[in-house]
Parts: sequence; C-alpha cells; structure tokens
Amino acid sequence: MKPFRIVGHRGARGILPENTMAGFKRALELGVDALDVDVTLAARGVVIAYHDLMLNPAWTLADGAPVREVPLAALDYAALQRLDVGSLNPSSPYAWCFPDQRSVPESRIPRLEQVLELAGDRADVQIEMKSGPGCPPEELAEALARVLRNHPQRHRCEVQAFDWRCLLELRRRLPDVRLQFLSTEPPDLLQLAALGAHAWGVRDTQLSRAELEQAHSLGMQVLVWEWPDDPDNPQVPWFPTPRWLELLDWGVDGIIHDRPDLVLAWRAAQEGGGPL
Repeated sequence: MKPFRIVGHRGARGILPENTMAGFKRALELGVDALDVDVTLAARGVVIAYHDLMLNPAWTLADGAPVREVPLAALDYAALQRLDVGSLNPSSPYAWCFPDQRSVPESRIPRLEQVLELAGDRADVQIEMKSGPGCPPEELAEALARVLRNHPQRHRCEVQAFDWRCLLELRRRLPDVRLQFLSTEPPDLLQLAALGAHAWGVRDTQLSRAELEQAHSLGMQVLVWEWPDDPDNPQVPWFPTPRWLELLDWGVDGIIHDRPDLVLAWRAAQEGGGPL
C-alpha cells in the first residue's frame, strides 16, 4: 500500500465541533498531515472559517438558542464573535451523524489567519472556498489572496472548491497557488490537467480505478472523502470500511475524514505491522 495523506475534515468534526480552534488543535495533536478548513466571507471581506453562507442552527447558538438563518456576509466579525459554534443542536438531523462529538461551549468562529498560525509548520492547510449569494467567487478570491499573499505559511496551503470559478479567480491573483478541483461526479480529467490542477478531490463512491490511474498519469493527486451528514443517506463516520480499504489498495493519495483519529490509528498499525 502506497503512502497516503490523512486530512482532518473541518478539523476533526467526528469528535470535536467543526471549523473551531479546538477541533483544529485536536487534529494537529493527533498528527494529521493536513487540516481541512472551510472559508467564506463575513462583512467587509473578513475571511472566516465556516462551512455555510448562512448561520446554521445545527451548530451555531446565540444566547444558548439556535440562531436564525442570517447571511454571514451581512454580519461583521465582532457580531459573529458573540455566537457559540461549540455545541450541536441535539434536535437537528446533523447531530445524529456525530454521536461522539464532544461539545466545547463558547467556541468562536475563527478567522483563517488564526488557523494558519495554529498549523504553523506542523501540517498543511487545505482551504475550501465556499462561494454563493453574498459571497461571489471574485470577492472571495480577492479576500483570500490578501490573506495568503505574504503569509509565511502560504507554501503549506492548498486551495480547493466545487465552484471552479473561485480557483481560477484565485490563480489570477496568486499564479503559483496549489489548486484542488472538487467534484461530486467524475469530471473531464484532461480539462482539469489543462487548468493546472494539482489535485482532484472526489467523493469516495464516485471514483473508479481507471479514473484514478488517468489522474495519476496526468500528474494529479487524488483525494477522497465521505459525507456522513448527507441528508439522503445519513451515517456515522467510521474507518476502515470495505470501500476505504479498496480505495487505498488502488493507491489514492489522501483521505479527508471526520474521524482522523481512527484513520491515523489504522495507518500506524499498518506501518508498524501490529494488529488493527
């Protein structure tokens, strides 16, 4: 089995709240190769670590109660700092997917700079751009470029997005940035190579061995993930599963996972020849 990277998805959201400093810190303590962090914009172009473009009541509280769904772009960073993103709303379907997640009350929404500083030289940072209403690709790319342009950890960052316009806009501003193109279905890999993709990120169920081999032949890495909070198929994240073992046997380059603790333990056992 070839070496592969382990990326802590949104930190380590299977065990600690997503996109929080506590979750990122725990992922680093576990020894992940990279942190995965979602970024979008608050008012005035502040780049923050948050998955949605609207406040999500599944994991965001105001004065102990789930928030209303308000656009983040309408809120300044000081207002966002009054919100708590450290406890799941137990009545939400999202909470069912993460029964082992421990609350960290009074967790605040971080700025991207805080995550980069925390990671330092301990791990790479995989930044996923989240664009949409109130956060157009060009504005998000401009704001992210301002953060990364002279940042000492820029060389350890890889930027990804499902909205490829974000990546192309960012490359216009930072020509040497490493880009990972995300897709829910197999794309034209020749097109990705022509766009200068460093990597392709794809859902675990949507990858074939032939596509993996083609991507490698074109000089691209391939990273895979799962979505346990898929509303159509909710599940508890686990590792290893037969599918994950198959993908590793094929030679995928990395796994983006909500339970990096399980993946790291499994990898250590394989490398040490010990029992699973």
